[in-house]
Amino acid sequence: MLNKNYYIVFILSFFLALSACKKDENTPALRNDLIKKSMGPNLVGSKIWFSYAMGTTIGKLSSAEALASIAGASGTGFEASSWNTSTAGAEVSVVVAKDLATTGSSSTANFIDTIAATLRYYYVVPEKARGKRVSFSFSAKSSNGESTSFSAGEYAISNMDMIRNIVVTDNAACYLSIKDLKAYTKAEIDANASLASNIDLVYVYRVKTGVNFGHALVSPAATSYLEGAAVPSGASSSTKIDKQVNIRDQQLSDKQYAVFIDDLDFEQLNIDRASNFVLNFKADEGAWIVTADGTYRAYIYINSIDNAGKKMTISIKRYKVK
Repeated sequence: MLNKNYYIVFILSFFLALSACKKDENTPALRNDLIKKSMGPNLVGSKIWFSYAMGTTIGKLSSAEALASIAGASGTGFEASSWNTSTAGAEVSVVVAKDLATTGSSSTANFIDTIAATLRYYYVVPEKARGKRVSFSFSAKSSNGESTSFSAGEYAISNMDMIRNIVVTDNAACYLSIKDLKAYTKAEIDANASLASNIDLVYVYRVKTGVNFGHALVSPAATSYLEGAAVPSGASSSTKIDKQVNIRDQQLSDKQYAVFIDDLDFEQLNIDRASNFVLNFKADEGAWIVTADGTYRAYIYINSIDNAGKKMTISIKRYKVK
């Protein structure tokens, strides 16, 4: 939920007692541990990232497997390198695995010659997991035939969509569709008349004496604020838009803000009293959006503004209501 820090406070305590320590008879030679590294809502197309650590005091590591309850999209699987942090604080990788494979829900890796390793596993969230829960389990084997496993539990997959870094340009690609998650030019809309009804907002940039107009998002229906911007025939939506100056979502901004907009924020959103235009956007501001037909709720984040180029770069999270 908004303003909730999704960090999983989970310290990876890897405890191999090698030749310097005498092994207790009841302590297994092969042991493992796990930490979830990715944060925030799990969006379709995004990666859920785990670091899986394992090691043995007898023999060597043989193989590792990750099993997901729903098969991941292309790109799901282990990395071949083991990662550790140097005394200087740098991330250091060493190739320790080969024969990496992902078949269905199972991802596997065979080790080359090592007694301990921490492998990164990435699960690319598939469309078929939207709105569901996905569970993960990990296991490892050693050369002496011993095996160990770790259950990672289950994780909710968001119903949201996200797109980053759309460039809207005054008098060019300035017609924004929340349904299509795209900015169109007038020529594109004129060439395909069916697109006109999808236009929710028009981007306009103006410098006006005595008025902080600047970078604006205006509904096609808010004609008084379009400042001469052409409206394609058939574009007439009155979109609710509510400006926000302090909501800085980490996934939209790609900066280390401890804020994540999630499904619940959209489910509880009420901007019925909002206007159908917003003027004078600045970088790192944003706005809640409700489309005229009520089908979509969205949050638009302003990544950057360019006065000279008369354009903004924006990123969007979108939630389908009906």
